[in-house]
Amino acid sequence: MRILQFMPEFGIAGAEIMCENLSTELMKKGHDMTVVSLYTYESAITKRLKEKGVDIIFLDKKPGFDFSMFRKIRSVVKKIKPDVIHTHRYVAQYVIPASLGLNVKAKIHTVHNIAQEENTPWARKLNKFFFHFCDLVPVALTQLIKETIVEEYGIKESAIPVIYNGVPLENCIRKVSYNIGETVNLLHIGRYSEQKNHVEMIKAIVNLHSKYQNIRLHLWGDGPLKGTISDLIANNHAANYIIEHGLCDKSYQHFCDADIFLLPSKYEGMPMTLIEAMGTALPIVASKVGGIPDMIKDSENGLLCSPIAEDIAQKIETLILAPRLREQLGCNAILKANDFTSQKMAEQYLNLYSKRI
Repeated sequence: MRILQFMPEFGIAGAEIMCENLSTELMKKGHDMTVVSLYTYESAITKRLKEKGVDIIFLDKKPGFDFSMFRKIRSVVKKIKPDVIHTHRYVAQYVIPASLGLNVKAKIHTVHNIAQEENTPWARKLNKFFFHFCDLVPVALTQLIKETIVEEYGIKESAIPVIYNGVPLENCIRKVSYNIGETVNLLHIGRYSEQKNHVEMIKAIVNLHSKYQNIRLHLWGDGPLKGTISDLIANNHAANYIIEHGLCDKSYQHFCDADIFLLPSKYEGMPMTLIEAMGTALPIVASKVGGIPDMIKDSENGLLCSPIAEDIAQKIETLILAPRLREQLGCNAILKANDFTSQKMAEQYLNLYSKRI
């Protein structure tokens, strides 16, 4: 099977890592896999894909709406002659019109977030047209996301498959000790954006630090709010216990080194970092939003919180004071992680592709 996956670019984020994991598994299964990045942007992900033998095509997109994308994408589709086109994020607005009339048998789009937050209003209007009139199939990451697709796009539930994100769990380094040393090491890996809720998380840590002087929050990531968040840390004189590390391309050791993983987002789809934390058997505090409750059952394999500072701090303190609970949640999390393997994800997408061809 010849498969083309399209992504705007390959920054270090959840949708991009999902695309990497899916491409790798599909290639392992013997399929002809090509990945197209609209922007010419090299990253740790593109480096890993090349090392694994996945073909990558860069289209040198310019900022803003770039009409040249239609011609370039059409040229790629004509050359590759794929059985399947699989789009992510906002690229459908270019890919679907560009591929019309080229006899692509299966057109798939993964909705990586709740439908109302995934794209701009204009892009969502285009997607609605593509779903209804161009045979583009939306895939939901969770049942909740499926419900938002029904609401936003007016599609029957039966026409929307649910396929969980997956990671190669064999890469996770399992946590073996839940004893806290001289410092309480909290970990957050995520883009510096409104979605990830850094402001409330930092407020929570600043409040906790007055009681627990040995607390440390390790932040990995980059993004549009980087300057704002750095200023907030500085203004609270917190740089000695809220440490910014920059982009993270090899996260597995960081998960294993942490005592607690934090994901207090305002909204989410099915976060890859959460699966990696679960696969490490790490105690987790995550907000009860989006697809997270499909992954974390409160007090069973993690603690769910509201995305506000007071509740985030309360749940962190609960874990600091309860070593047995930390171990119980971590051990249950790694069991649940088996639902979210990259192998299972690839098999389910292949089943979907086969049904559409």
